[in-house]
Amino acid sequence: MNNTKPTSFDRLCQLRDWLRLEFPKIKEATIERKMGVATNYFKTRQNAPIAKGEKGIRMQTIQNVKDAWDSEKPETQHLNIDWLISGNGEMFIEQQIIDRNQGIPCYNEDFVTSDGINELMNTSPAYYISIPPFNKDGVLCLAISGNSMSPSINSGDKIIMQPVDLNEILYGEIYGIITNKEQKIVRRINRAEDSDMVRLTPDNDDDRYGDYQDIPKTSISKIFRVLCAIRTF
Repeated sequence: MNNTKPTSFDRLCQLRDWLRLEFPKIKEATIERKMGVATNYFKTRQNAPIAKGEKGIRMQTIQNVKDAWDSEKPETQHLNIDWLISGNGEMFIEQQIIDRNQGIPCYNEDFVTSDGINELMNTSPAYYISIPPFNKDGVLCLAISGNSMSPSINSGDKIIMQPVDLNEILYGEIYGIITNKEQKIVRRINRAEDSDMVRLTPDNDDDRYGDYQDIPKTSISKIFRVLCAIRTF
């Protein structure tokens, strides 16, 4: 029995199969164009060596699919991006669920390398996703680079973040920290020996990331609790 969990690529294939039934007379290349992927994308991916790892799809591909779907089928079925990314829910959802006044705003920016989070939050997001436990005011979704928090969070994953006050932190949880010098770090926060400081600890035990770093609480200008990570494979 094959108990392998379906990947985002498997779900993209399901979407392609739905389009094949919906448009039985059009060519495969036209279906791929409707989906926002390159010609022969599926054939190339299906023939990729197993050694390259799990056949998931990149967040940029997901964004391309969403953009193409919104352009090609604005008045019919509404694609559930949450389903495509994580498998949650159904392939299609009602329009009101993806209203731009609901859900979590997602930005095509990296938390670590972005020029400014405050400025970013004043711009229009690339898209919205709905993850009911986290659909709260101020919550946002950003990419993350670097593997200091691997295996909990890997480079290229999306992280769902909520701004909190420093006195609200829960020791042992993962946070995104912005310092007064605009340095951006994602680490697990633990207690430091000095009560005026916090200890930033990587999950990755590779020597290049060190054991921990103690920083003064006063050096933190903004802090976000990482609520969850969306694996991009």
